[in-house]
Amino acid sequence: MMTNKHWGSLLRPVVLRVAMLTVGVGVAAAIGVQAGLGLAGAKVSAATSTSPIVIRMYTGFESNEPIINQYLQMYEKSHPGIKVENLGSEWDVNKLTTLFAAGQAPDIIQHSTDYIQQLYRQGFVAAVPTELADRLRQKFYPVLLQAVLVQGRLAGVPTENMVTGLWYNNRVLDEAGIASQPATFTDLEKIGLRLSKFAGDGRRERAGLVEQGEWWSFNQFGWATFKALGGQVIDATTGKLVVDGQPLRDLLEIVPRWIGAKGFMGQGWDQVTAFFKGEVPYGFGYLWWSTLIRENNPSNYLKTFGVGLYPKGAGGNGALHYAHAYAVNSKSKHADEAWKLLEWLALQPVDGVTPLGHALSAKSLPVNSDDFQAKYYDAFRPWAAGFIANLQYAWNDSQFVSYGIGPGDLDFATAMWSVRDGKANPAQAVEDLVTKAQNKIKQFQAAQGK
Repeated sequence: MMTNKHWGSLLRPVVLRVAMLTVGVGVAAAIGVQAGLGLAGAKVSAATSTSPIVIRMYTGFESNEPIINQYLQMYEKSHPGIKVENLGSEWDVNKLTTLFAAGQAPDIIQHSTDYIQQLYRQGFVAAVPTELADRLRQKFYPVLLQAVLVQGRLAGVPTENMVTGLWYNNRVLDEAGIASQPATFTDLEKIGLRLSKFAGDGRRERAGLVEQGEWWSFNQFGWATFKALGGQVIDATTGKLVVDGQPLRDLLEIVPRWIGAKGFMGQGWDQVTAFFKGEVPYGFGYLWWSTLIRENNPSNYLKTFGVGLYPKGAGGNGALHYAHAYAVNSKSKHADEAWKLLEWLALQPVDGVTPLGHALSAKSLPVNSDDFQAKYYDAFRPWAAGFIANLQYAWNDSQFVSYGIGPGDLDFATAMWSVRDGKANPAQAVEDLVTKAQNKIKQFQAAQGK
């Protein structure tokens, strides 16, 4: 895993995702089902001047984060009798689940969408009120809402918008006489090999495409590639795992070749750093690469670099989306006021941008599509637009949680590496991946009493 010396404040989206990849889908189930859904619509009596309503909230930002705090203070001024306590962040799911079970959780929490779904199924958090849900559907990107959709109800309000995409370096491509981006995997491999550099002894000196090479990042690469190859995870009619078809076999034939000694794809932080410095033509990555790219190319960063769609396979384009979300404690005594606060943060423009849109602008795509034109997105707008184009082709990493498949339960990364390294043939890798996933589903179903 990367450290703060690499990312600073931009690291949080990845750190949280890595943490959640290690969490089983039955965390909340271990505590037991809690009663009390439906408080979202409960009416809370107005606070008096001598007894303010205090909304305790994990904002997902640091407790001293100036942008979010300025808006919380603005809200307090416009809503006399309401105080908002910014508790910062809490990513330890065991601690959070214990707080909920003990009745000590705050009014609002922020966490990954898959964990929010788990809390909702266990009755710890309430469904988004219907009127607010309707407003969110009008403004939020659809894949975001799908990430918190449970049995037709929204379990939370998304607070982050991250998706994979294909970065490219225009200068390197122009020097090679390449005028268009690769539309298909065949094009990507052909161009990647052409632009890679190999020493006389066959050692690859420069890759044509790079990715970070950590388990979580390579697994996300696997999800995106599997989708583009036409892969399916769950049969919606039967609810059965159907991952072990031709697309998975194709994945384990194509990618090990790409990352092999004679392939065009490099992995590792040193490889990504070479891309940041302008030495590599393509990078599979994320919006939060932007700051590091600009730091290495301060004068011409937008001209030199761009973002496009990850190429097509037999199933079309592919991408993987992930997000965090706010959720309201189902036992909150101030549920109505908590929902009003979230509605204001996510939907009420202040000087041309919602409070949440402004707070997210340094590290995320906006969640509210109206925010994209705000001045705070000026610096990276062309790149952000490239990532937004990938949203329509993306799976979100929590959409199969209801079946027992969490973000890390399809271990594409290990399967692809094991085939490349000769530790398993493709058939063995498929069997191992499917067996692990089926075991997770069985554990989930047992926790649900099925």
